[in-house]
Amino acid sequence: MKIVLGEQIAALRRERGMTQDALAAELGVTNQAVSKWESGMNYPDVTLIPAIAEYFGVTTDRLFFGTEPEPADGGLDVLKDDDMYRILQFKGKKLMNAATSGEGIRLIVENWKHKVGQTVIEVYGNVTAKELWNVNADGGVECSGDICGNVVTGKGGGINCGGDICGNAATGEGGSINCEGDICGNAEAGGDLKCDGDICGNAEAGGDLKCDGDVCGDARAGGDIIS
Repeated sequence: MKIVLGEQIAALRRERGMTQDALAAELGVTNQAVSKWESGMNYPDVTLIPAIAEYFGVTTDRLFFGTEPEPADGGLDVLKDDDMYRILQFKGKKLMNAATSGEGIRLIVENWKHKVGQTVIEVYGNVTAKELWNVNADGGVECSGDICGNVVTGKGGGINCGGDICGNAATGEGGSINCEGDICGNAEAGGDLKCDGDICGNAEAGGDLKCDGDVCGDARAGGDIIS
């Protein structure tokens, strides 16, 4: 199996809306060390691996290979016993997600925030909505209105928001961010990042970064920075 340790650390960090500096402080290392892990230039010291897994609440299998061990009950053992709302779909006993089913799973909701309040929702698939609160999706997120909180997507899953993102926005590898309003936090895209308003935090893109307003923090891009 291919080792994807750096990609997983980056993805898990983005899920928490953390910067590389913040993760480095939690683990007692430099931000340069975290940057090298995520870019694949170096691996963490072997003694740090259990601590990283414990911090993110995942197994070392997930860290190294991007997958959890296959549970006997079809998928439920991989879920944490916490207060998070989760929306799952199964094919028979197999837990489906965006990676295994593509566009086959898409949750469509009219108005998320008034149904569940200020609660994080975790979706194993793609999401389309008029309004959202906090959401973690392993697929893409399409919102025609505001996202009133943080939004995180998995590898290849993009974020398209027709209003403001009132929190942090982060995508996995290859995922783009397109926001027609302001992003009131940090924005980190694995692909291109485009914001028609202001980004009130740091902005980082694996591809091009284009912001028609102001970036109130640091701006970094693997491609061009267009203002």
